[in-house]
Amino acid sequence: MKSAVTVGIDIGTSSVKAVAADEDGNVVAQSRLPHDIRIPAPDRFEHDPRPAWSDDPRAALDALNLTDAPGGRTVGGCAVGSRLVAAVS
Repeated sequence: MKSAVTVGIDIGTSSVKAVAADEDGNVVAQSRLPHDIRIPAPDRFEHDPRPAWSDDPRAALDALNLTDAPGGRTVGGCAVGSRLVAAVS
């Protein structure tokens, strides 16, 4: 089995991105899943936060294909980040 990787997940405005890096910092896998975006008016931009915070991060991890491949890797650490800004009027 190959060495463990560290996984980072970014829950962004337009997509969820995941990256896996080995102990030397080399990127060994990456994925990006765009959100369904709604533009209800010219000055508005929306997406449903439920998939962004539940389904999409899991799907991004699955897309990395870390453990299914022969000689798969284990995840030694994981970080999740987001800069969520919301305005309610």
